[in-house]
Amino acid sequence: MSQSEEHIAAANSQQQEPPSNSPPAAVQEVSAADQALDHPEEGKVFQTIKIDDEPKIAAAAAESSHSQSGSIVPSISTGFTAPNLNIQQKLQSLDEVFRVTKQFVLEKMGKVQASEDPQLHLKLTQLQDKKNDYDHLIELGNKLVEQMITVTETSKQINKQISQIGSKDLDNYDLLQKLGESYRAVIVQSHKHIPEIKSVYANLATLKDIAFEDTLETAKKCDRSRLEYDAFKTKLLEMEEQEKRLPSPRGKEKKAQLQADVEQFKQKYESLRDDTITKLDLLNHKRNQVLRLQLDAYIRSMLDFYSTTSSEVQSVLQKKPASPPSSPDNNNNKGAQ
Repeated sequence: MSQSEEHIAAANSQQQEPPSNSPPAAVQEVSAADQALDHPEEGKVFQTIKIDDEPKIAAAAAESSHSQSGSIVPSISTGFTAPNLNIQQKLQSLDEVFRVTKQFVLEKMGKVQASEDPQLHLKLTQLQDKKNDYDHLIELGNKLVEQMITVTETSKQINKQISQIGSKDLDNYDLLQKLGESYRAVIVQSHKHIPEIKSVYANLATLKDIAFEDTLETAKKCDRSRLEYDAFKTKLLEMEEQEKRLPSPRGKEKKAQLQADVEQFKQKYESLRDDTITKLDLLNHKRNQVLRLQLDAYIRSMLDFYSTTSSEVQSVLQKKPASPPSSPDNNNNKGAQ
């Protein structure tokens, strides 16, 4: 047998050999990886990834996610529609939140000074105090109206009970009759003046809920704008200090952009500050106008309630005693005589 024939026979014998029990190549690779996890020095599967390789890795991962079937990562081919999110806007929003929060904390710690207008701050503090006072006044006024309604309903029940007693107790009929008429006078005047008093507190509540809240909302926007303005100022100062220590080629460009941002937010803050001052002045004028009008109506209504009720009760007391109605017993006695 020649040498070439021997090679052919050896190849045929290898093809006819039964399959061995050794695991497939993929399983062998997994086992090698497990061994490398247990003994990193022996397997040396892991390699250090360089920063320059990151774009290549990201591109390969993206290509793999679109090319592999049954991929866990959802793609357009699987029917998944990714939301249309503006990443740049999200980053700007997060940067704004961080910047404003940092400024707020630094101010609370006393590290930086806020660009607040002392007079505006005083007026806003006084406005908040007035709002709290109005809240308490309106709460008490509503309780007064509820109590007046309760007194009126109770007076009706008392008047009804007095009438029943008077029909049986003829010896005290005249006094019970006067008491019943007095309660009726209170009931009539209550029905007349309760809606007027209720309207006074309702108008004050409208003033508080609309005018006060609108001005305070503008003040909140002004304070938010002031925080943004001061945050950019703080950032500009930090950049200037950093440029003194570590000058950079793009330092002037970044500083010019920050100065433009500072000027932009300064104008925004000053505009909202002027709006807040204007609304405070208008609110003060409106508040005095409404308060004087409602207090005048309230005083007149209460005086009319007490004076009219008092005069009617006085007239009832000055009346001649009423004669009791003739009872069946008296009629029978007169007939017997």
